[in-house]
Amino acid sequence: MAAIGMLLGGRSSARIVLAGSLCGFATLFTQTYGCLSLLAIALYLFLTTDGDGRHKPNWFRELLLLFLPFASVVIPVIGYYAHLIGFRTLTYWTIYYPLVFFRAQENNPLAFFRAPRVHGISGIHLLISFIFMHTAAPLIYILCTIRLAREKRGMDSLQWRKILLLTLVGSALFVSIVSAPTFLRLCAVGPPAIILFVWYLDGSSRLHYWSTIALWTAATTSILYLPISRQLHQHVTVNLPTGRVAFINDKQYDKVLWLAQHTHPGETFLNDTNAAFALSLESPGPLDFVTTTEFTRPQQVDALLLSMTNHRTRYIYLYPSLTAPILTKNNLEPFLKYLGQNYHLVEVFSDGQILERN
Repeated sequence: MAAIGMLLGGRSSARIVLAGSLCGFATLFTQTYGCLSLLAIALYLFLTTDGDGRHKPNWFRELLLLFLPFASVVIPVIGYYAHLIGFRTLTYWTIYYPLVFFRAQENNPLAFFRAPRVHGISGIHLLISFIFMHTAAPLIYILCTIRLAREKRGMDSLQWRKILLLTLVGSALFVSIVSAPTFLRLCAVGPPAIILFVWYLDGSSRLHYWSTIALWTAATTSILYLPISRQLHQHVTVNLPTGRVAFINDKQYDKVLWLAQHTHPGETFLNDTNAAFALSLESPGPLDFVTTTEFTRPQQVDALLLSMTNHRTRYIYLYPSLTAPILTKNNLEPFLKYLGQNYHLVEVFSDGQILERN
């Protein structure tokens, strides 16, 4: 988004260099976002003009100004880690693994259509947000593309270029998560879609007017309702190593309270990241949790078991999917066998079990 902001203000050499650099920094944290955004910006520079209807004669220079800063940011960092762990390992975990194994059961493209369960007013609010993001994000890019093509001659050239930039980069961001479109990932790439959605509804017709009123009403209601409902909700507070924590879920409270009474900060614990964070517990190895799909790889399981043995990890949490027959293809057989040989059941909660080392 910062790179988009740079180019929305103009396309000077300095702005293009900054945009390329920002895409490089984004790539260091999320490879698909940064790389695809860079390609979208490059396409924008190639397609657009300098404002008087002519393609700029120095577009090749602009592409160099975009790609060279990107490479200067990415290559040294990638090269350093490639030297440490090997280029094959690096590309496996940063390129192959996200593309192939993010499509696990809970992340597959069908999850795009899986609405959250509704429990009370808060559930309705979440459902509305879910429907809005899943409707606005994919469709708005199609609608904007059609409108840009239809109104190119009648629309202000500067505005046309800005909308094109948002559409191209937003589409690239959406493509980057389409293989595993969870609600959280969709929200992470949603800002361009939301901006374009507001622009698309900015018109003089009654439909545009009432759509704008509806959006403002929904936004205002969310701003007021969420904090007020959280403050008024019945809760229980407890002092934990990370500070005073309020629980509105009895299931989570019972589990965290039990763990607080049986663990100490710095101890290793597996499979419940929320409880581990609240209690300052450490992960015993390369994984904070395991899944019942191929998202958890065999080499990760092997490294985890070795680390659990070295750290003498005392407690393991098993969520319901791990205690029921696993029907999906997975790599957990060594993990479950290890638990059967080295752990025993010590506590049962409504949402899972705690195992203790023998």
